[in-house]
Amino acid sequence: MSGIRNRFVIALAAVSLAAVGIVGNAGSPPAGALSNPVAPWLTLDRTIGSQPWAGGGISAFDIEGIAYLPLENQIVVADDSSDRIYFVDHATGALVRTIPQSAFSGALPLGAASPTAGIGRADAFRAVIYDPSADSLYVFSGNCCGAVGPYQPTAFRLKRDASNAFQVESYQPLPEGTDAVAGGVLPGHGLYIGRGTRIRHYAYQSNVVGADIQLTGTGTSILGMSFPDPSTMVVTNSANQIMTVSTATWTASGWTLDAGALGVLQARSLAIIGDEFIVADGSDTRPANDPLKYALFIAHFGEAPPLAALVSPTATTGPAPLGVWFINHSIGATAYSWDFGDTTGSTDASPAHIYDTPGVYVARLRVTGPAGAARTAIRITAAPTNGRTGGYTLDGFGGLHEFAAGTGAIPPRARNVSAWPGWDIARGVALRYDGTGGYTLDGFGGLHPFGIGTATLPPVTHDGPYWPGWDAARGLALTPNNQGGYIVDLSGGIHRFRIGSGALPPRVNGSPYWSGVDYARGISLLPDGTGGYVVDRLGGLHPFGVGSHAPPAMPTGVWVGNDRRPAQGVAALAGGAGGYVVEGTGVIHRFTGVKQAPAVTGAASWPNWDIARDIAVFAAT
Repeated sequence: MSGIRNRFVIALAAVSLAAVGIVGNAGSPPAGALSNPVAPWLTLDRTIGSQPWAGGGISAFDIEGIAYLPLENQIVVADDSSDRIYFVDHATGALVRTIPQSAFSGALPLGAASPTAGIGRADAFRAVIYDPSADSLYVFSGNCCGAVGPYQPTAFRLKRDASNAFQVESYQPLPEGTDAVAGGVLPGHGLYIGRGTRIRHYAYQSNVVGADIQLTGTGTSILGMSFPDPSTMVVTNSANQIMTVSTATWTASGWTLDAGALGVLQARSLAIIGDEFIVADGSDTRPANDPLKYALFIAHFGEAPPLAALVSPTATTGPAPLGVWFINHSIGATAYSWDFGDTTGSTDASPAHIYDTPGVYVARLRVTGPAGAARTAIRITAAPTNGRTGGYTLDGFGGLHEFAAGTGAIPPRARNVSAWPGWDIARGVALRYDGTGGYTLDGFGGLHPFGIGTATLPPVTHDGPYWPGWDAARGLALTPNNQGGYIVDLSGGIHRFRIGSGALPPRVNGSPYWSGVDYARGISLLPDGTGGYVVDRLGGLHPFGVGSHAPPAMPTGVWVGNDRRPAQGVAALAGGAGGYVVEGTGVIHRFTGVKQAPAVTGAASWPNWDIARDIAVFAAT
């Protein structure tokens, strides 16, 4: 949502913030407590970009925890992937200083001369907590990336040096399995750390982790937490919500709001300063050139205005043709007027629209109601592609067979393709979004790069699953940023891998699983990377979401196979244009999203022979 000048607001239920406090006088909230609006809202004031940080020339790679330092008026940010801590000026967004991984790995245990923490403990930074009562800063590390343990979770304490700057002072080893995804200071009670739906008290000096406290009503997993006053905890969760929790009962109470309406894709952590909310977006799904990738969103908490135009697009960038569903969240509106920025419009509340031509568009919504009128606007970028259309069918021996789609030409022949003549072991194929090459997948989970045209071969892959001697892999999909992807196994389990120096993609949600059954046959991601589909052997499509995104809508016109003509692969197209399912004979069947996928020509087929194994298409198709 970068480039939008007008401010976004979030409508919340008109409920009271009243909660039973642990300390303090009833009816008199402690200093610094949140205000108590009748109809709470958040209004986006500004964002702080990290690609790169202003004035620093350094970019964040994976934001996890944040904390606020009132004396310096700085935000402390933990970077999980690059294993360092940033100090960012709250007013200007400029990078003030960085503490590298080496400062943490060289730390000594509290009260001891050895051993140093080492790289194993100075890895996968999670929560950051500032305790004003002790003027101490705490950084927690934890579980990382699905690797085999032990994980060496650790708490680091930072104290001020002679120049008043925080430096790493010591560390405490935490019990195996501790993963402080979120953290905060409950006034009068000390540090709390949390993950999933539980939090625990933590005392650094004695290194005692308290008993689990079960949270109720906070969703499947908390990602961030803050205590604006002794009676209230505010959390963010994996559903991209922000909600209040009573510290008397540890139950969600009061209000819940949607961080997505601010433009946040994953509300990874938060800090609260009076009525100001700082929300860190930890989503890995934004394109590399998106200025809001790993950004800090700063919003004001207060009373709701009488009318607001609010919308959440399902995508703001992607290759043309780009399909966008404009999901309406407007408050107090009775009529809607859309201008999509390409001479077309709509009066639907939540329309779907396709941007066929590459370009930058501003979609504008005007809502009217009893209170008057309100407007909002969203910038949509339909990116050009290399123009290639159509794709390839993979056979079981590793052969790639070109086909055309719509009025496009037959794509060029792939080169350096791995092949296993006479051995039916190839299982999946996926194309890079720049059209320069791709990978084939063998049944053991091996990934084999191939080139298209004169481009160099794609980079090697890392951290993917591998089942030596066991034909368990069934399908392959790449992320739009070409930094990683997913492999689906025969039972529907989805496994992540990374490409070159890229990071692991986000985990998926809502995916099917058939325990102990060889039923899954392929996987495909939507071109915007927010979700995708797993196809089963009978042609059924099963949507899943990526990261905090909900699974996409179910397409229509999906082909239904049978045991004699099983499905073997799936490819979803750009722009909501449906996609394809390939059966074992090589016949390609179209399905429909916003519109139907174009017809294909020139596809290979093997009548009465089940040997086709997957299908892949170019982004421009």
